[in-house]
Amino acid sequence: IHIAHMAQAMQQAFGETLLACVSGGVLPAREREGLLEVRRLAAGHAHLVDRIAAWQVELAALVTAHAATLDLCHFRDPWSGLPILDARGGWRTVFEVNGLSSIEMPERYPLVSARTLEKIRAMELRCLHGAERILVPAQALARNLARLGVDAAKITMVPNGADLPPPRSEEHTSELQSLAYL
Repeated sequence: IHIAHMAQAMQQAFGETLLACVSGGVLPAREREGLLEVRRLAAGHAHLVDRIAAWQVELAALVTAHAATLDLCHFRDPWSGLPILDARGGWRTVFEVNGLSSIEMPERYPLVSARTLEKIRAMELRCLHGAERILVPAQALARNLARLGVDAAKITMVPNGADLPPPRSEEHTSELQSLAYL
């Protein structure tokens, strides 16, 4: 939902929007829906490092192919940020930070080495300092990024939202309450 809303906002602001995402191998590599073109990249690699490397190569090629038409590049991880920042196009850059892999990765990959985490932190810092704007969902994250040396003036807090279902009718609610007593 979050990415769909971001893509919709980009379409409203810029018109043609290119959304690059990781392929799960099930959906087509390329789709168009109105002003949105979806490109699914880097499928088929079992190892995380191989997936990241393939993603970066494919994303760099995609950015290069579209360099003349890009106005803004919005990315959500350092693996995407580095090819975008390295291309040094005339586009603006926004890094959406919902968390940092260097902090979260050991939870999912407990055997990840300290050296690897240091390299990931260096990539994150390069993206944090290289992006023109940083979006975060919470003030606590904004404060933590500022403690890492990120210019607080370029950090904007945009809280996460949700698409809520319509309210249920009173009749439906009373039926559910009746069932709870059975």
